[in-house]
Amino acid sequence: MTDSQSLNAIKSILAAGAVLLLALVASAQPEPSPIEAYVEEGLANNLTLQQRTVSVDQAQLRLREARSLFWPTLSLEARYTVSGGGRVIEFPVGDLLNPVYATLNQLTSSQAFPTIQNEEIEFLRPREQETRLRLLQPVFQPAIGYNARLQQNQLDAEQAGLDAYRDELALEIRSAYYGYLQAEQITALLDSTRLLVEENVRVSRRLVANDQATEDVTFRAEAELLRLDRQRAEASQGRLAARNYFNFLLNRPLEADIDPETSDVVYVSPGTAAVSDALGMRDELRQLDFGLQAADQAVNIARADFLPSLSFAFDAGLQGETYTLEDDGPFYAGSLVLSWTLFDLGTRRARTEQARLQRRQLDVRRDELRRQIELQVRDAFNAVDVAQREVEAAEGALQAAQKSFDIVSRKFALGLSPQLEFLDARTTLTDAGIDALVARYGLKIRVAEYRRAIGA
Repeated sequence: MTDSQSLNAIKSILAAGAVLLLALVASAQPEPSPIEAYVEEGLANNLTLQQRTVSVDQAQLRLREARSLFWPTLSLEARYTVSGGGRVIEFPVGDLLNPVYATLNQLTSSQAFPTIQNEEIEFLRPREQETRLRLLQPVFQPAIGYNARLQQNQLDAEQAGLDAYRDELALEIRSAYYGYLQAEQITALLDSTRLLVEENVRVSRRLVANDQATEDVTFRAEAELLRLDRQRAEASQGRLAARNYFNFLLNRPLEADIDPETSDVVYVSPGTAAVSDALGMRDELRQLDFGLQAADQAVNIARADFLPSLSFAFDAGLQGETYTLEDDGPFYAGSLVLSWTLFDLGTRRARTEQARLQRRQLDVRRDELRRQIELQVRDAFNAVDVAQREVEAAEGALQAAQKSFDIVSRKFALGLSPQLEFLDARTTLTDAGIDALVARYGLKIRVAEYRRAIGA
């Protein structure tokens, strides 16, 4: 290959490399993006989200249990006892009646009145059973109603907390997806750049072989290639880590392929006016609102301890030494049971005050959360604004670096520019391309964070 052919080859490689560099940061045609499908997949399969769903199911069961307390309960109670010994009741019936009977026998000259023995009655029966069905129905127990409402509020709070985590998971999936695409395109950018560096090494060696340059040109080109390989290895490692983390969030095999983005539509921010909307849409605030309602019911439950409770109980069954329906074996009993604690040295009052303090603590926490959300929305809005300016600056820097590289590459091909200047222009172009990619995907992540902040 002649020197002229070598120079023409360099021009072709440089032109192709420049096209690749620009293509990697160019906007794609608007098409449906797979990111939303990935978000839905992650929300359906994420293991942590499944664990949090169990908490909601548990809250539903607690609510069902609390509501069941309104209804009567029917229980079977049976007892069979075998006993011996114990206390004995002595009844001196002989001592009382025998003198009288003896006198009567003398008066009547007969034995009509026999001598009797004193009686001993055992306190415990040798055998005894009691089997009953017991129906118990609450009549007036305010704590049952308050507890049911408390469990409903806690269920709503658990559901709101689950929704909040779903929003956080969706943001994490979007951020991981854009992080992977950024690493993927940076790796591709470095791969295309390597073609230019390899061609520079080949041409440098040929120039040295033809005594048109000294060996330092070759050493410099090879050093640049090694530096690029190290940069490429780091980028590849980051790409694999980003891929694995994204697949981990979706509970997929870590090495599963990820579809590239097909849309470059950027969400238009409504500005800081969305603060009021965020305060009405954020699930974290809904969770605290339900928590406050549950705290109110806890206060009511504590107050209900000062009131009496009334229940109706009905028992029916068999009792005696054997199981029989004859004689006095069957029995039934109905009762109204009133329970009212009149004095307890301040236990109920302390319990009520504790519930009030917990409610107050949640109220303060809600005010703090409102301030945090307002700060988060404003910071996220400012971050989007800064990221947009960074994209504009990075795109401008990339265009300037491309123009500079075009000029230097033509001069280098004509032998009018030293190799060091060419390598510097190539490095500047590559760095500008990487900066543009980082800025673009950084903007996408900032937009996703802003949407999360306003509860969109």
